[in-house]
Amino acid sequence: MADAVVQSLTEGVITPQRICDEALNLCSSPTIEEFNGDAFVKRLMDSKPTKIQSNDFVNGLYKQIKEDTHPRKTVRSIHFSDPHIDFYYREGMEALCDYPICCRNNGIFEPQGADIKRAAGKWGDYNCDVPKETLKGMFDYIAQNQDTLKSDFIIWTGDNSAHNVWDNTAEEITDYTPLNYSDAKDSFSDANVSIPVFPIQGNHDTWPVNVQDFSTPNSNYAINHLKDSWTSEGWLTEDEYTEFQQYGYYTKPLPFNSKGKVIAVNMQACNNMNWWLFANRNDPGGEIAWLEAQLSQIEQDEGFALVIAHIPSRDCLHEFGLRFHALMDRYQHIVRYSSYGHTHSEEIFLTMGMNSTDPIGFNFLSGSVTSGDSRNPGFSMVEYDEEFMVPLNIHTYYMNLTEANANPSAPLEWNELHDYLDEYRLPDLSPSSIKDLTQRMYDNADLAGLYEYNKAKGGRPYKPGQEHDKSFLCLQGSETFEVKDCFGQPHINLKSKNPTDIFEFLTQYWIKVDN
Repeated sequence: MADAVVQSLTEGVITPQRICDEALNLCSSPTIEEFNGDAFVKRLMDSKPTKIQSNDFVNGLYKQIKEDTHPRKTVRSIHFSDPHIDFYYREGMEALCDYPICCRNNGIFEPQGADIKRAAGKWGDYNCDVPKETLKGMFDYIAQNQDTLKSDFIIWTGDNSAHNVWDNTAEEITDYTPLNYSDAKDSFSDANVSIPVFPIQGNHDTWPVNVQDFSTPNSNYAINHLKDSWTSEGWLTEDEYTEFQQYGYYTKPLPFNSKGKVIAVNMQACNNMNWWLFANRNDPGGEIAWLEAQLSQIEQDEGFALVIAHIPSRDCLHEFGLRFHALMDRYQHIVRYSSYGHTHSEEIFLTMGMNSTDPIGFNFLSGSVTSGDSRNPGFSMVEYDEEFMVPLNIHTYYMNLTEANANPSAPLEWNELHDYLDEYRLPDLSPSSIKDLTQRMYDNADLAGLYEYNKAKGGRPYKPGQEHDKSFLCLQGSETFEVKDCFGQPHINLKSKNPTDIFEFLTQYWIKVDN
């Protein structure tokens, strides 16, 4: 990790030329031109079609669905994220250790016998990553229960490896992904089912963790070694993988609707812990330009898209996040729904119109499979209107880890915890209804507590929330500065302990360097 930090700094913000020109304005060469995003946003907003000027296109689709008196076809997806299986998980090891990761043999000082405060269970522990058997049990359940789940496709939003980031290697973290995909393949094959999978890697799926250099295409070890896993089962075609191999993003058509595409975005390009972004300061990997081109083409084709990514857009660095937000506004009639992971919590947030209070898009984070930080393993089942591909309902499935470990010889049980319409008394999942939900959670401590309980899928005891907790109103934001504005915080606060502030201070605007 230190090597990546030092090299990215010396090739980025602290080169003599950058200090001389960008910081001190003393040198005539190289010429450094700053791009602060405002012109990009203005260009997109000026080109908005008339039909979306009112920022209610997606809300209008829900209105059409409600007014349709005929039965409408639906499709379903499974969405899961953050398995974080641990190759070295060992039942019976200390779960409350003094190391960064527990439930494994951490060496000569590892507690043994009577010294163990809490022994790791067969299926996991609330303080650890999970054994591979837990993920395989989830795959088995999904494959064997297609009579009720009726899955048309699967969204897999990354982070397959364990959290031993201080001593893992590129080879180790790359080994996790093929094993996970092999287990999925075996489960589906044994049940004689075939379900298309749309994968995207997470920040723990490249090495070092969080780090990816976007200066050269086809240069990332982990991304280059995903091919066998992602193409052998037809999850990506050769052409799609060739696109992915460049920088880690791709598009793929939906199998049941020729108008629809999944756009898989690599959020390492905006990760606030990706030190290579000190050196890659102008649209890393050309991803924003690529995303705009994809959305523009889909618009010309009169199609629609689902966006999948690992890191939520609201956690992105500002310069990327601002442009991403502008694209979501300009193409709000194209992007019908967005799926993320990363936080390990089941969460929601809204995309609002640029500089407006109009809700234009709904974003969902599926809770993790891993059980660390007191979470039950689980996944989400999303039901969509087939014609418009907007979500109609979200069902959360979970495995009660306490009960499973108490009966280690019994088959794993996965049960539905809740569905969004019933749990939160929602008429639909339109952006307007979700905005109303955020306001109700702000006003109602019991509802706020229910949302917090569901974030961990029942892994923590229920307790009432805090009335008028502003964090619920700030779910009406999809970009980091927008969220900070909601909380009344400065955009950059060097007194904070948040690494994003340091990153934003050091990089500021995107730049173009002419030698």
